[in-house]
Amino acid sequence: MRLFPLIVGLLVLAACEGKQMSEPISYPDISVADAADLVARDASVVVLDIRTPEEFAAGHIPGAVLMDCKSEGFADQLRTLDPSKTYVMH
Repeated sequence: MRLFPLIVGLLVLAACEGKQMSEPISYPDISVADAADLVARDASVVVLDIRTPEEFAAGHIPGAVLMDCKSEGFADQLRTLDPSKTYVMH
C-alpha cells in the first residue's frame, strides 16, 4: 500500500519543554517504512507536512497537518505543537 508516496525525508520531532538550550536540537531521520509503521500503530502520532500550500494542494498524506516552512510564522506555529504528541515531518 502506498501510504507515503510523497515522503522524501522524515524527522521525528520531540517535544521541548521550553527550556533554553545551548546546543541545537537534532531529530533522527527515519525511513518511510518506519514512519508508516509508527503512524499505523500509534494514534497520537501527527504527520506534519511542511511544504507550501500549493505543494500540499497538489497531493498530501491523508490526515497530514500543513505548516508551511516558508511562511514567516513557521517558528511560531511549531511552538504551538502539543508536546505530548509525536510528530513525523516531511
